[in-house]
Amino acid sequence: MKTIAYLSSYKPLKREFFNEIEEQKVNIENYAFQYDLQIERFFSEDFESNDTSKPVLLGIIHDYYDSVKLIIAQNQNSISRNEDFRYWILDELKRLDINIIFLDNSDIKIQNKNILQKTIEIKNKIKEIPSLPHVVTKVMEVMQDDNSSASTLSKIIAGDLGLTSKVLKIVNSAVYGFEKQITSIQQAIVVLGFTTIRNILISAEIFKIFSPNKNSIFDYEKFWKHSILTALGSKFLINNLDKNGNTDIFSIAFLHDLGKLILAQYDYDNYLNVYAQLESQEDYKTKFKIEEEACGINHCEIAYSVMNNWNLPTVFSEVCLFHHTPQLSQDYEYICSIVYITDTIVADVLKGKLLDTKPFAEDTLNRFNISQNDLEMLYNYIIEQAEKVEDIKGFFN
Repeated sequence: MKTIAYLSSYKPLKREFFNEIEEQKVNIENYAFQYDLQIERFFSEDFESNDTSKPVLLGIIHDYYDSVKLIIAQNQNSISRNEDFRYWILDELKRLDINIIFLDNSDIKIQNKNILQKTIEIKNKIKEIPSLPHVVTKVMEVMQDDNSSASTLSKIIAGDLGLTSKVLKIVNSAVYGFEKQITSIQQAIVVLGFTTIRNILISAEIFKIFSPNKNSIFDYEKFWKHSILTALGSKFLINNLDKNGNTDIFSIAFLHDLGKLILAQYDYDNYLNVYAQLESQEDYKTKFKIEEEACGINHCEIAYSVMNNWNLPTVFSEVCLFHHTPQLSQDYEYICSIVYITDTIVADVLKGKLLDTKPFAEDTLNRFNISQNDLEMLYNYIIEQAEKVEDIKGFFN
């Protein structure tokens, strides 16, 4: 068992109690449908349950702790209206490595029948997207083998000369800034590590899959410029914050907006009809609404679905899904926050705006020790890079 749903109500009348339970069930079913989640079982408290008497919930923790990975509930009051009891339950779930999603905190709007139908259609279109090249899936398999080595991985990549030259070009670019040129894949793996080379490989191959459509009004050059500046800026910021860290965020951040490209190519008519509206908006919630009304799904959700279909590392799909709402990420809030901050500043720089720190939650900045000086340095760095980044296509070819 992986994903379960938990239902609870405090309505004083039985009819109202069961009506709310049924409403929560429908909401959770719609959410699960939207995110391709398979609900293994619905658990519901009895009418007699109260704030601190939760036999069904306690039974889940006691009996299913080793098989449940995710619980979906309507809101935090579903756990308990008693704050102390709720905190205790949430601490227990965290200790047991069980994630919990509260729908009321997820910015998810319940879809009507027309939107659900559009979502089904777009999911069918996802099936048209090519699979990742064999070399990528092979690399992923090798990395999961504890006995694999730099030599094993380099032999797989070296079998594709075009891919080898592409990876070496990126490794020797200003992104990584090595004084001496790296001349072999094996050397690159030793210097940068398995994970970084894998991430470079993924981003390079995905770039190739989504080559520009000649007759599209979608601005591919602007899109990729924004993507690479977000990648460069995210790497710059995370290096400043954690100089001894080994997180390679470049390739992850590079793909954060992939959903826009997917909608532009695989839901062409619907997305291009609203493209001009999207370009004129700044608020992500407004953009989500426009995308959902036209396509039945927003760019974050569809990228998340595609990434999962490709079985990519979870961090890629999480950043795609939560780069506008990093606080909702259970496991990668820090990475999502870095990409969110950089993405926002890149958008302002490309529009010729001054640095505006108001969109960034103060508690997030404080929690991750991001200062005003860090933001100013990032802003100035992106301005410098924006003047240099011109030949986007050449960077990955």
